[in-house]
Amino acid sequence: MHVGLKGTMNALFLKDLAQKVRRGLEGRVRHGRSGGGLCFGYDVIREHDTRGEPIRGGRAINATEAAIVCRIFAEFAAGKSPRRQQTLKRDTRPDVREKPFWARQRPRYLMIGLAKCGACGSSYVKISANLFGCAAARNRGTCGNRLNIRVEALEGMILDGLRTRLMEPELFKEFCDEFHREVNRLRSDENAASATKRAELDHVDRRIRRIVELITDDEAPVRALKQELITLEARQLAV
Repeated sequence: MHVGLKGTMNALFLKDLAQKVRRGLEGRVRHGRSGGGLCFGYDVIREHDTRGEPIRGGRAINATEAAIVCRIFAEFAAGKSPRRQQTLKRDTRPDVREKPFWARQRPRYLMIGLAKCGACGSSYVKISANLFGCAAARNRGTCGNRLNIRVEALEGMILDGLRTRLMEPELFKEFCDEFHREVNRLRSDENAASATKRAELDHVDRRIRRIVELITDDEAPVRALKQELITLEARQLAV
């Protein structure tokens, strides 16, 4: 009887807890905040109330990631497959480091994500244990290319082409030129991003100094200035 009563009480407690969690998340969403999780394209806004308690659910658009989201929707509207979902868990703990390259899980096959359909440009994907086929033809029926190819044959063709064609002097020179262009482009993007972050950080620093000066004024709205100072300090750490 004792075990049965405890089991019943635990079940009721869990049901009540689930309702409270749903109600809390609904209230957060109704106030224009996130109900949980961090979607690609957004950054977390770290805010605190007047008591210093964290205000959760704030999100801001990440311009770099938002551009990728817009590109994905544009490609989907143009006919590319939507089956490209990837879930990443972001951990802000300082003691957690990103896995090195050799420790990451990598594709089992050479051409995963690289082979494209010559008719529509969609990806050639695994459709069985040993065959690759057009994703658009198989999943959406928007391509008439029903030709399949065995994994061994596809990889053999690619490797043979690399051995016999890519090492020709003209092609190798083109590869080197393209490699250097891509490296220079990445460096340019990185420098531009660093300059943007430095400019934003300088702006935040100036605003913090200004707020510190205003707080000493007897007529200053201290509570509002304190809240803005907390927000700016969180933004400073994020930059």
